[in-house]
Amino acid sequence: FLQEAYEILKAPAVLEAAKQMSETGDMWRDFAVLGAAVCKGRETNPAVFDELSKKLAACADREEKIFRLLKGAV
Repeated sequence: FLQEAYEILKAPAVLEAAKQMSETGDMWRDFAVLGAAVCKGRETNPAVFDELSKKLAACADREEKIFRLLKGAV
């Protein structure tokens, strides 16, 4: 929807936010795949929880930056 919003608003920051949100979606997918492996018992190394927490924090940080970018754009 951000790409469509850019077509209406013509705000470059909105287009940049769309790109970053898509990349963040890829990060969420990586987090979900690893989380599913833990839930299904395919990943049993306790260190995976540290990796999951880092992935989750990275997603949150990126989304916060994106929303701040959008807030400044409109």
